[in-house]
Amino acid sequence: MPTILKELSNVTVTQGALSQDASRRARDLQPDYAQLRDRIRQAPVVHTDDTGWRVGGQPAQMMVFTTEQGDTLYQIRPRHRNEEVREVLPSDWEGTMVTDRGRSYDAWQLAGVKQHKCSFHVLGSLEQVLEDKRGAAAGLGWSSKG
Repeated sequence: MPTILKELSNVTVTQGALSQDASRRARDLQPDYAQLRDRIRQAPVVHTDDTGWRVGGQPAQMMVFTTEQGDTLYQIRPRHRNEEVREVLPSDWEGTMVTDRGRSYDAWQLAGVKQHKCSFHVLGSLEQVLEDKRGAAAGLGWSSKG
């Protein structure tokens, strides 16, 4: 990064200075992040999904929690289990969580949380099953491919 800054703007900066600045900004943003987590927990409906990520070259998961009020929280963790979900939406959360069909959401620890499964994920799974059907079973069900 220091080389890129020098090349693009003729500004000389050390990697250490960039790291210190990033650490300071992260500390400064902690209260804002805590407030955002509180707003997410207060929302009546939260949509959540995750995607593969890398941290220092190691596999990780980036989890996204978003509300209809426009709040979005990103959480990066080494794994995506119900424990990581409950860091944001605890077992006694009273809202409705909209999820894909990931197993982490089906854990008994989240049994008391109302959930809706995303229709697009369900339809995608059905389409995949229909594509694999052979013989008489191929006529059963629906496919958007006609």
